[in-house]
Amino acid sequence: MVRLGDESDANYSGLLKFLEVLLSVEKTAAEKKSILRTEFDLPMTQEIESEVQTMCNVSQGVLEKGIRYAANSKA
Repeated sequence: MVRLGDESDANYSGLLKFLEVLLSVEKTAAEKKSILRTEFDLPMTQEIESEVQTMCNVSQGVLEKGIRYAANSKA
């Protein structure tokens, strides 16, 4: 388990920020691509754009699974 933190944390940079951007459910794919391009100098090739889109789907799936789990555990 990794606590990613948030933008207000003093250690919010480097790998932690990179992971938070990729795994965020609050940021859109376009926002993620923009951050990766501007803040991490990551060229947005077709392959990388596809991978970012996949990560967006994964983080959304994890969120939905967590919501379903929470709803089922209350029942």
